[in-house]
Amino acid sequence: MYHHLSIAVRDRVIRELRGFWSDHPRYPNFAQNIQGKYAFDERPQFGMIVKTGGASNVVLDSNNFIGTVEGYVSLAQFPNKPYLGSVEWVREDPMVSPSEMTPGIYHLTIFETDGVDPTKREHDVYYERYRRVREDALVFQSDTEIILSGEPIENSLRVLENPSQRILGLTEYVLEGNKITLTEASPRGTSLYVTYTEKMEREGPFRVEPSRAYREIIKGATIVFGRRLQHNDECAVIVAEDREEICHEYGGRWDVSLDIDIIARDVHSQADISDQTAVWIWSTLRPKFASMGMELSDVSLGGEAEEVYDDNGDDYFFTASISFTMQVDWFIHFPLLVPIQSISTYGVQLVPLQAPVRGNGSKTTELIQRLL
Repeated sequence: MYHHLSIAVRDRVIRELRGFWSDHPRYPNFAQNIQGKYAFDERPQFGMIVKTGGASNVVLDSNNFIGTVEGYVSLAQFPNKPYLGSVEWVREDPMVSPSEMTPGIYHLTIFETDGVDPTKREHDVYYERYRRVREDALVFQSDTEIILSGEPIENSLRVLENPSQRILGLTEYVLEGNKITLTEASPRGTSLYVTYTEKMEREGPFRVEPSRAYREIIKGATIVFGRRLQHNDECAVIVAEDREEICHEYGGRWDVSLDIDIIARDVHSQADISDQTAVWIWSTLRPKFASMGMELSDVSLGGEAEEVYDDNGDDYFFTASISFTMQVDWFIHFPLLVPIQSISTYGVQLVPLQAPVRGNGSKTTELIQRLL
């Protein structure tokens, strides 16, 4: 966790520094020489290296518990598939109103993409949506024949009586496609309604890459594909009808120290770059990061130094350093929903857990009822 967090902080600082120096008239090519390692193809006239010097953990709670997260969108696991697979996490899109979301269970399948650059690791994503349907106003062709508006998947149909709410047994009706045939007509004073799961058409492909977020695949859901993006992986994204508890959040804070080494062939340019960078960090970068929840403090300038550039020509390059500390948050979510449901042409299958569910599964019964 530390290295992923520190590398992300370092890369963000490098992007900000490149943006600041990209349009400087005196150093037009300086931005391309700002990086995280001394891995220059050629020794540059000017350069800047951003390094993480270390970090210390700031404990906010004895067990790092922050609270319970509620939302509309959650991630579910398929049998024999890792929970943290191709999709690292999902969240609802704050720019989309809940009324614009389409509830259902989205079965995502990932395939390799043929005929593209293999270094990009691009994949194609398809999904099939399963939606929960309730029909109260049934269409009767006769006293015993009912036509449904959709076709239920196997084992998902429930026929119920009103007002008793009794579920009819499998011997009391026969389902053929979208047609229900009752063994006998309903008694007087009762009515029927049905609930079932319907499979919608397949959507895709959507071209995705590792370590990127996508908002257009499922409206209202932000899906992040991580470094584990792989062929033939599957997962399910659940978009609920109502806001519900979806996970427990644990987290804390790290104080990450960063060091910036500045290299220049000219002593005056080295001083100019150092001063401008220090002023920009304190005046512009600090308030910008503060608005994102990252506190920047303890900006300090190190001493100047010179190193031999060419022994034969008695040529030198000049260095300076800037150090500062950033407070960054980390968090991890533990799901409350049972992460083991799968969807197939035989309906929703629940696989027994091999280990206890992490968190308080207060929504387990409601989830099973909604899926079935």
